[in-house]
Amino acid sequence: MGRRAGSGCRQRVSKCHINSPVSAKAAAAGAPTLRWGERDSINLQFGAPMTFYGIDYLQNQHGINEYVRFFVIIGLCVVFVAFFVLYLRHRLKTKYRDLGIIALLLVALVFGGGYTQYRQSETASAKATQMVGFVTHVARERHVPVRDVLVNSKYLNQNVIVKIGDKFYTVTLNTDYTAYKLTETHMLTDVKEER
Repeated sequence: MGRRAGSGCRQRVSKCHINSPVSAKAAAAGAPTLRWGERDSINLQFGAPMTFYGIDYLQNQHGINEYVRFFVIIGLCVVFVAFFVLYLRHRLKTKYRDLGIIALLLVALVFGGGYTQYRQSETASAKATQMVGFVTHVARERHVPVRDVLVNSKYLNQNVIVKIGDKFYTVTLNTDYTAYKLTETHMLTDVKEER
């Protein structure tokens, strides 16, 4: 009276008809057929497109944020100096002193947060520079223009995918990142390029 495993379960299995005498009957009945080597018959879509970055993007990615931070700090310093001068002119009016103190606290806050971001930006910049050197080296080794080499990461790490022309390669790095191996790979997602 033992029950067989899985006897109560029903699974839906989609069938793929391959050109054979059996599939000829299926084709005559109107079922779709798949021939070996026809990749266009299958449309695999696995999520959002993968973004690949060019050498220009990698070299300029940190510059804009640093400029914005610099102008914010300069602007807050100018505001602090203006309130301090107004306070010195009108010593009896404490609102300028209070506004000057607020501006000074904002400058101190931006400098404190800016220092933390500066340290993180330096680390990211060093990693981005490492990636720029890697892209340049791959272009030189493969004898292609550096603009034709794209990578799917802003920083050099294991399993980065490199696009050279129309081909894709997976990068395998040694432990100290001084040697690499490119292995041809195939993409299942669409590709988006940021140059």
